Amino acid sequence: PVHVNMGMGVGGIPMCETAPIDAVTRCNKAMVEIAHVDGVQVGVGDTAGMAVPHFMASGMGGIRTAGDLVARMEYSKDMKIDKAKEYVAKKLGLSTLDIADEYIMRELREELKIGVVTGLPGAPRGIAAKMNIEHLLGIKINSCEKFRGMLKKQEKQRRKKNETN
Repeated sequence: PVHVNMGMGVGGIPMCETAPIDAVTRCNKAMVEIAHVDGVQVGVGDTAGMAVPHFMASGMGGIRTAGDLVARMEYSKDMKIDKAKEYVAKKLGLSTLDIADEYIMRELREELKIGVVTGLPGAPRGIAAKMNIEHLLGIKINSCEKFRGMLKKQEKQRRKKNETN
């Protein structure tokens, strides 16, 4: 996937503290339609105010919605954003519009135990939530694979220690 850096002064974004939403929207749309990029990012040198217009123009909200799930499909299966959204929506039993709705996704994320922004007592977080995401999307996540490898290694060491005792 190609994610273009659309900071201030790049790709038609004006040089100002917080870029106007209409300008950012036009620039983002042009990059997607003309340059066929998969996403937009903001450089580390840009002001914090650049993230808000980009989020409003094209963001999916990360873990607040299904943005993290869509991104995982883009990276793990080399999908373009529209196909990734369709795949995730199908897996969740929702429409592509619903997967960007914070209210719908909050309830569904809790139900599927795939992580939410705020902590919930007893709800899976971190690696446990990622393992549920793996199962849901039918993918492998590197950190989960690494964790399972560490567990196997520890189990092997424990068995070896028990055999010597």
